[in-house]
Amino acid sequence: MTLLPAAHQGGQRRRTIGFLTEGTYPYAGGGVSTWSDLLLSGLPEFDFHVIAATSQPNQRLRYELPPNVCSLAEIPLWGANAIDAIRPKTAVTTLIRQKSVTLEVVIKRAFVPSFRTWLASLFEDPQSPDWQGLGQAMLRMARFLREHDYDRTFRSTAVWQAYEGAVEKWYRSVSDETSSPPTPSKAEIVTTLGWLAAMLRPLGFVPPVVDLFHTTIASSVSLVGIVARLGQGIPLLLTEHGVYLRERAISASADPTLSFFEKYLLVRIADVCTRLCYHVADVIAPVCKFNGVWGERLGASPEKIQVIYNAVDSQRFLALDPTEPEAKWPTVVAVANIIPIKDILTLIRAAARVRAEVPEVRFLIYGSLTADPAYVEQCRALIRDLNLKKVVYLAGRHAHPEQIYPQGDLTVLSSISEAFPFTVLESLSCGRPVVATDVGGVAEALGDTGIVVRPCSPTDLASAIIELLHNPEDRRALGIKGRERALKHFQVRHLLDAYAQLYTELPSVTML
Repeated sequence: MTLLPAAHQGGQRRRTIGFLTEGTYPYAGGGVSTWSDLLLSGLPEFDFHVIAATSQPNQRLRYELPPNVCSLAEIPLWGANAIDAIRPKTAVTTLIRQKSVTLEVVIKRAFVPSFRTWLASLFEDPQSPDWQGLGQAMLRMARFLREHDYDRTFRSTAVWQAYEGAVEKWYRSVSDETSSPPTPSKAEIVTTLGWLAAMLRPLGFVPPVVDLFHTTIASSVSLVGIVARLGQGIPLLLTEHGVYLRERAISASADPTLSFFEKYLLVRIADVCTRLCYHVADVIAPVCKFNGVWGERLGASPEKIQVIYNAVDSQRFLALDPTEPEAKWPTVVAVANIIPIKDILTLIRAAARVRAEVPEVRFLIYGSLTADPAYVEQCRALIRDLNLKKVVYLAGRHAHPEQIYPQGDLTVLSSISEAFPFTVLESLSCGRPVVATDVGGVAEALGDTGIVVRPCSPTDLASAIIELLHNPEDRRALGIKGRERALKHFQVRHLLDAYAQLYTELPSVTML
């Protein structure tokens, strides 16, 4: 954990928030990071301890931390020194003691019974979970892992035997004489146990003392808040951006490198983490009604759900005349990382259809080219195959998104899954009409100020784009209505006031 300078800590006792992120703020860009930066910078009356689960240790900051961030801690889920990175201040004598007491017999007696409960939640009937029993098992596992050597525990014979036995029992339960899934290989069992060890790593993290935890995702990192809620009664607030389970299922099912068993386990881990977080959280604040509906389907109590929409800085994202873009030719802008869930391949195929009707058209796609290099190469190959090198440009990440939207006649979003995307709100605020796939909360955001189409349909996407490119007055009218909608419904002050109220009103300690 990094303690920040005294100016960040302040002199007076104020309400403190443990702010939990995974793969986003403050080390990566994207909508969740934009939202996080808005929230922390906009609430200077609260102090924040940021706890970020990352893929590897020693990530570089993407965002400058505001003065009210008192500390920053990484929880690297992977990497050779991942467990050392979450305990950087631990005395050598303590580490030696932890190793010395992490004996096979101790692991078998004090850790494996709770670990078996966790495994049962993954491999047995998901329709009748004992969330209270699972929560207490996670609490016992966390207490053990914070007092013992984490890596030695997960490399033990006792843990291996428990996991291998659970996999074999599961396979027998889903197999019969007529059909059965592929048998998990020994290599798959070894690999997936490594995944479990990585995804449970937040249990070994000892967090700072805070008044409440606010998790930005119902994934591994939320275990920090779940354990604190169950063990100490510290309130837990969940903001549901994308539905973690849904997006994990989409990504796993589309990955050709994963076996049946690997896909199954990844989805089951996401399922259990999501439902457990819903069960334990005091308040669930989805960023759109669509996510709230999904939450209820997955077991969230309706009484806990409070929708708080994302917001846009209307003074930064200013409206310009949509009939007078900066470009000299018809231009379509997209702001999306080049990753499968954004379905850039469908956008490229749609661009080919648009080019047939509007030969001078240009597509400018701004977003990370490093998040998924293999997918980027697929996109570049399709651009070459369709002879679109002078039509579609993968422009990379832009540090000032407010400068992007005026470059185009309209904005397009081709995702197969979204929550309440900032690119839509920012485009509305800039007075640029939007053509987007009808996923997540996109239709909620647009209302009657844009066009929504079926996902994964290049034909529908292209038709909507062509319609707006051919009708400048329609673009102008939609742009004006979009700006009005952003000003009325999606102002930053609305978001900040809603979270300030939650931060203030949730009691510091309440035992379940």
